[in-house]
Amino acid sequence: MMKSYIDTTVNTYNNFEKLIDEKNERFIQKEMVKEKDYLDNVLKSVDPVIDHDEDQRRVVLSDEDYTLVIAGAGAGKTTTVAAKVKYLVDKKDIDPKKILVISFTNKAVAFVSLVIIYRHRMNIVRIAKGTEFSLYDTFGKKKKEENEA
Repeated sequence: MMKSYIDTTVNTYNNFEKLIDEKNERFIQKEMVKEKDYLDNVLKSVDPVIDHDEDQRRVVLSDEDYTLVIAGAGAGKTTTVAAKVKYLVDKKDIDPKKILVISFTNKAVAFVSLVIIYRHRMNIVRIAKGTEFSLYDTFGKKKKEENEA
């Protein structure tokens, strides 16, 4: 009996990453079905032709503390990030003031600002261009005070 428990524990330890990946995949598949209507319409008020593909929907539904979206030009990164923020606020009850969005282009910052702040009235912490020094107001203020001393 003890050997069986030890074998199971060792097997779980050795396959830990695989088991987590499988659990995450089951979660995403379940959420894709459950949230289909929401995802079909999440940004329709901004642009009726926006239709996120499966990879974009996975980004929106992923349940991680941090999300990095990397894709080629025109792949829909900006609309995916906007949909992710709206999903976090609408479905996960995340306080919008605790969300930080960083982009490396002025166009993406302008679009995400339009979608999130103006169209959906979400006051997130800040949407910033990634090359700016102060990305988070309290951090930036603290940093400036340290540099002035």
